Amino acid sequence: MDISANDYFEIMQLYARYARAIDSGDGRGWAQCYAENGRYLSSTFGECNGRAELEVFAVDHFKRWSDKGIQTRHWNNQVLVERNGDGTVSSSVYLLLAGVSKGEAPKLYLQTVYTDTLIQEEGRWVLKERQSNADMRPDPSQLGFTRWETKA
Repeated sequence: MDISANDYFEIMQLYARYARAIDSGDGRGWAQCYAENGRYLSSTFGECNGRAELEVFAVDHFKRWSDKGIQTRHWNNQVLVERNGDGTVSSSVYLLLAGVSKGEAPKLYLQTVYTDTLIQEEGRWVLKERQSNADMRPDPSQLGFTRWETKA
């Protein structure tokens, strides 16, 4: 079932806020992209449930990269959105996680597909659940990380 142009626009704005928040260390802003009881399931970074855990994850995610001198950028593209019969929205999004260190060329760190369920909460679209299934990711030890999962 198709969604309205306005709903599509609002969902694209949600995805932009999401990427900018996590890339800037705005854990609260990133967590607000999720429903109060939202869920993030990642084949790379693990699982978070609820805004409190999501906020901790986002802050830690930013810190672990910035501590290595890497500025990340989450690039969303190829977004497919469809309204479900129950009023929720299903979405599939390609994501590239790139990063750059001062004086170096950008590097690709992760290629994944987000599979989302979105709902409207208090009049705005939010993620009820996001599943991230990586197609490609480097060994975390290549970046000086002991593991990919963050503290949540």
